[in-house]
Amino acid sequence: MQLKQHFRNNGGWSMTEMIAATAVAGVVLASGLAMKLKGDDQAAGRSTADLMSSFQQVAIQYFTANRIEIEAAMAGDATKAGIHCLINVPANGAGGTVSTGAANHTCAFDATSLQAKGVWPSSLQINAGSGRYVAIARQVLAAGVPTGADEMLVVLAPVVNGNVLTTGTIPFAGDVKRALEQIDSGSTALGGNGGYIPPGRDYGECQYNATVKQVCGATWKVNLSDFLN
Repeated sequence: MQLKQHFRNNGGWSMTEMIAATAVAGVVLASGLAMKLKGDDQAAGRSTADLMSSFQQVAIQYFTANRIEIEAAMAGDATKAGIHCLINVPANGAGGTVSTGAANHTCAFDATSLQAKGVWPSSLQINAGSGRYVAIARQVLAAGVPTGADEMLVVLAPVVNGNVLTTGTIPFAGDVKRALEQIDSGSTALGGNGGYIPPGRDYGECQYNATVKQVCGATWKVNLSDFLN
């Protein structure tokens, strides 16, 4: 499931994308939570939606408070990237992996990074199932030049050996019917901004194949390649 919201402040940044994914190459959760019954599937979807909504709000606040420096990081400032674009930060808060994309002007930070900064409360989980909350900010470009607008895509990224997977693909291996039940429930809980990533294959008008991988809501679509280098 996913949630897409539009924001605009006086500074002009335009949109926040929020996704709780079930299957996508690179940095999106590959399989849903284990579920036994349809009711469990729906409850799991609603629970994930609630937690993702909380993380999304915190990520938005952090981005807004640090927008100038994060935009500098997205534009190539390595020093600012080392402060704001971190994932897989150890519990002691030291270190972490810098995560930026030069081609798409992106900057990713996860729940471990925000927790180390005291922004994501230590009482809250950093993971949901086998995925971790990750926000990917992106400068909107026109002919390769930043327009002044920014986007944010929030995902549940797959965790392997305690760290967010940053390269490679985890094929979807879950029960498609139950995954769709969870996706539909979570999307409904998120309201009009809710959506989904198809579980390993095209689903309806939403594409997930070797050529195109999309994130789809009722009235909108996002290409994952815009955020993943």
